[in-house]
Amino acid sequence: MNNESKMRVACVYINAGKGHYIPAKAIGDALHAIGVEAVMVDYFSLLGAKRFDAFNQRVWRVQLRFPLIERIVNRGADHSRFISWVLPKLEWLFFGRTVTAYFEEEHWDAMICTHYMPSMILPTFLKRLGRDIPIFSYASDVFFTPLQGLHPDLAAFYISTKEGADHVVKAGFPEERTKLRAFPIQSSCAGAEKLTKEAAREKLGLKEVFTVLINLGGEGIGTIALINALERQGTEVQVVLVGGVHKRAKKRLLEQAKLCRSVTVRTAGFVDNIYDYLYACDVVVGKAGINAMLEAISLRRPFLVTTVYYTVADAASYVVKYGIGWFERKAVQQAEIIRACIEDPALLDGMDSNFDGVPIRFGADEIARDVVKTVQAIRSKMEEEPGPSGYLR
Repeated sequence: MNNESKMRVACVYINAGKGHYIPAKAIGDALHAIGVEAVMVDYFSLLGAKRFDAFNQRVWRVQLRFPLIERIVNRGADHSRFISWVLPKLEWLFFGRTVTAYFEEEHWDAMICTHYMPSMILPTFLKRLGRDIPIFSYASDVFFTPLQGLHPDLAAFYISTKEGADHVVKAGFPEERTKLRAFPIQSSCAGAEKLTKEAAREKLGLKEVFTVLINLGGEGIGTIALINALERQGTEVQVVLVGGVHKRAKKRLLEQAKLCRSVTVRTAGFVDNIYDYLYACDVVVGKAGINAMLEAISLRRPFLVTTVYYTVADAASYVVKYGIGWFERKAVQQAEIIRACIEDPALLDGMDSNFDGVPIRFGADEIARDVVKTVQAIRSKMEEEPGPSGYLR
């Protein structure tokens, strides 16, 4: 441990939407609550790689808009040993000096990564620098993780579903360091005041009618074709849009909303109180974004998945398997599902009881305590058996 009395832990994320940031922030908040100095660290800032960061975000946005391309590219990359061999070498070649200077300036007792890239590369960098800093990894994709991030020198690999843990062990990562832990949901949701649908709708100024929450995600990636399909059906329903809505798209949406007779459209945009909107809705609709899905599950709201990506394809299967949602790509069929729920309330009543059987726990406390305990155990072992890098051996 460093010379200070307080343990310092870096929560390392990649700036690609909120999918990796939110778990890192939740873990950081939980660490802070137990007396650890937890600092959020943008991986590309650590490297001093602003251009690479910008390029990565452009590629990510293209993949979000074209899921088929995303699945082809990421499936190929995930099974490429060449990438896991060459990428650390290239990053060291371009950013080695910056990384060396960074670790001379910053002294961490541990680092926890919520994206496979730093999980794959930082252990190699630290070994090269002769630094004994335990690296932990959390699988933000929950049901799956890219194989590239399973570096053999990770102190522990955390994941929140048994299906995901089985995938990790099957890939060859040591079972004793594969740890099934609660999903680190953001603290605002974990501590949210529980509301009835009626109370939540009154609080948000929404109508007392069947409500569909469409989550467009941080980048506004999604489709509003469902609104058109519901309108053509003549279904009386309230649709609330949360997440990114670009100005041009919002203008078209507002114009379209004026023409709707049976569908009431409310555009909320980015909100800090997503839990209020979840309590107010009957069904959540959106792409298979893990944070959106898990937040809905935590508050027992069925999720209608409209789009899947390679790393989260298993998420759609999961909601269907446990009877807490649906997976349907076509807007017409999505509208049929909504109409069926409106016409037969027993469908949602049955789904509500299904949430009792979902084996996912919520909260970042488990991971925070485990990181501290593991670091303390590693340090004690190193004091008893001092040696060069390779504290896990």
